[in-house]
Amino acid sequence: MTGASELRKKGTFTLNDTSPHIRPAGKTNDVSNEGAQFCLSMGERPSTPPEIKKYRQSTIHEPGKIVKHYGLSDDKVKDGPFGYVSQSAGGSHESVNQVMKSYPTSDLMIWEREQREQVYESAKREPLGKSMARGHNIPESISTFGSKIDAKFKDKNPEAKNLIYPVGTELDEVKDLPEGEGDGLHGLYVRTHGNYAPGEQRRRNYNWDAAGFKPDAHVFGITEKQPYHNGVAKALTQNIDQATKLIPRAVSDFKLANTQTLGQSKNLGQRNRVGVGESHIFGVPSRRVEEWGVQQLICGDYSMNDQNPDPDLGKSLRSGFRNESKDSERVFGAPSIRSDLTAPKVKSVADNQNYGNELGAFSLIYPSNALNGGLADEEYLSPRSADELFEIFGRFCHNNEDMFKSIFDYATRGLDSESPTCSAAHFLQAKRELEMKSMGF
Repeated sequence: MTGASELRKKGTFTLNDTSPHIRPAGKTNDVSNEGAQFCLSMGERPSTPPEIKKYRQSTIHEPGKIVKHYGLSDDKVKDGPFGYVSQSAGGSHESVNQVMKSYPTSDLMIWEREQREQVYESAKREPLGKSMARGHNIPESISTFGSKIDAKFKDKNPEAKNLIYPVGTELDEVKDLPEGEGDGLHGLYVRTHGNYAPGEQRRRNYNWDAAGFKPDAHVFGITEKQPYHNGVAKALTQNIDQATKLIPRAVSDFKLANTQTLGQSKNLGQRNRVGVGESHIFGVPSRRVEEWGVQQLICGDYSMNDQNPDPDLGKSLRSGFRNESKDSERVFGAPSIRSDLTAPKVKSVADNQNYGNELGAFSLIYPSNALNGGLADEEYLSPRSADELFEIFGRFCHNNEDMFKSIFDYATRGLDSESPTCSAAHFLQAKRELEMKSMGF
């Protein structure tokens, strides 16, 4: 309760103290900086130190401020106003109107400015309003934009486009072409661009007469002496009805020794040896004695007799040690609830034996209302006299002695005693039975 009292004082704990008059034991711990609240509450992040803040991009490019290099961040700004002193403050300066009026407005002023600028080389090579003078002497016949384009000079001075793409030129005008390269404009394109028509044969102007044959009728390559028929059919059916070929033994042995067979080792001349089969393993074994492998270590190698249960499983094989009872329903051992023993009148604190007079699990889970008031269940079973029961249950009988006596006599029927006694439980049971009989049940 010490921790609960401290938390209740701080307002972080709402459990009520059921025993405020009892002084809490132990020491009070200070839990001001502990607990789940302080673990889940995050403090503010520390700010960037000033000596590092000037290097961050967020500081250099801060909105609304002039971008300054971090090397100038520690420089002090000089005192005093910046720029020119205004005329109203007593200073003298040139206004915008005076600056605009500095350009010469008369011819005399322009001539005077040109005379002053003649001493500069840039004024001679790059005059104002003209292109740069590089000192080239261009003939007078060549104007600024080249030759004139006019109907008078069109036929005499053809353009470069017509030289590259001679559109509209008559075929007869293209002359002096080599023999065999075509005639006219097409022959010209064949010679310059290799522009052959689809399916056109390329002619290289060979002297076929000197070779002694005509290219239109001659066939190049080797021809068969006898005609060969059904070549495609023979190629598709070459494995059918294949004739046996006789080859030398040396060729077959060489092929057998040097050919890599799929799924088999290379033939080194050691096959078909006497006493050596396909399952033969060459070399010296690494283990002299047969040892268990991993599978045998995990699964074991036990016979069916070894896998049977032991004969002494669940029973003793030694004579005199067999606890066999003739009663099949006999239970060995001492019971946990010793109802066979008489419960002591005063039970010791060290005695943890249950004598059958303790409450069961149902009473512990669902205690009665009387038990919460301090009344045990044994009080309902203890015998009481008629006067004691009338003091307890007189209200149920509306303090009517005749009604109480009839219930008490019904509860103590069959008892041969001058002063009969009855328990509270039997009295209530007798009262319920009489009420059921009066109602016709």
